[in-house]
Amino acid sequence: MSRSDEPGPGRSALRVLFAVRRDLRDRPGGDTVQIEGTAEALRKLGVEVVVSSDDRIDLAPFSCVHLWHLQRTHETYVHLVHARTHGKPAVLTPIYWPDRPSPVAPPGVSRARRWREETKNAIRLILARSSGERRAVWAALKSGWGRCRQELLELPAVILPNSRAEVELLAREAPIGTRFQVVPNAVEPALCRAALARRSRDTREGVLCVGHFDHRKNQLALIGALRDMEVQVTFVGEARRLHQRYYRRCRRLATPRMRFLGKQPHEAVLDLMGRSRVHVCPSRFETPGLVNLEAAAMGCTVVVPDCPPVREYFQDDAIYIKSDDPGSIRPAILRALAAAPSHQLAERVVTEYTWEAAARATLPAYHQAIRLHGNSAAD
Repeated sequence: MSRSDEPGPGRSALRVLFAVRRDLRDRPGGDTVQIEGTAEALRKLGVEVVVSSDDRIDLAPFSCVHLWHLQRTHETYVHLVHARTHGKPAVLTPIYWPDRPSPVAPPGVSRARRWREETKNAIRLILARSSGERRAVWAALKSGWGRCRQELLELPAVILPNSRAEVELLAREAPIGTRFQVVPNAVEPALCRAALARRSRDTREGVLCVGHFDHRKNQLALIGALRDMEVQVTFVGEARRLHQRYYRRCRRLATPRMRFLGKQPHEAVLDLMGRSRVHVCPSRFETPGLVNLEAAAMGCTVVVPDCPPVREYFQDDAIYIKSDDPGSIRPAILRALAAAPSHQLAERVVTEYTWEAAARATLPAYHQAIRLHGNSAAD
């Protein structure tokens, strides 16, 4: 991590460690934007935040450890163990929604799911690029995915989902009495307004899809739905290590009207949103997706998956698709191309879903975790 992430003496009474994945900046995603946006907003509130992937960092200077990702147990678990070993309170931002949540059975505990996750970790161990990554994956394999996940839900003092829907989902799996605090996903209004000011014309054209390529993001279904449509489709994003084959399939199926720009700087992505008529997220599930919020703020008509966290944010101001029904994608995009963008949604996003709002919702959770940890130590 950069020098700016190193702790400085005497800057704040509250010092928080953001314990993050190792490739947070090498392979940026929505969580990178969320982590950096939350950190900067907390700093403006007087909190000293250090962002680090080092699972052996000295925790003595920190008041609290902020864990990120329930899904990536192979990385988050080793940070949890480090915090527990050194007696530091922790909170968790899960960034979680399952592919097919069951209304009856607790999510994420089926035998098939456990086997799939253990297999992924075995592959990660083989492909590990550093001793630190290898150590983290090995620790998760030894403990087992199920136990890692259970401890990630049991041991943090407060869990910070980004929607009420996520609270309801995790409450079925977490221990009774688990403390939850909803922290909204967000955009940076100043960046969105600056991008809108850079627009050279008022007209908007084409369909934009932003996201890394994998089966969950479901770009292949989008390509299939739009193959015979006379509309420009732009994809932004790249494939991660385990999804190169999927990316190649997408490229093979694509038509000349579909362009693939790869990874782009954040400013360039906002500019593309400002020129596009529709932003579509064909993902199988979202939580609700930062790019969807940014696209809405930038004036796109948004087409999004119909799942509870997304509905909670976008309400009736988006056009919804059924992720498990590729046939729903084409008519949804036709409707979006014919519709006017929702100015009401754009204004709501830049007013309610800001990093300042996220930081103000997060800060009380740190104080609660520290207080509960102090009470526990005194018992």
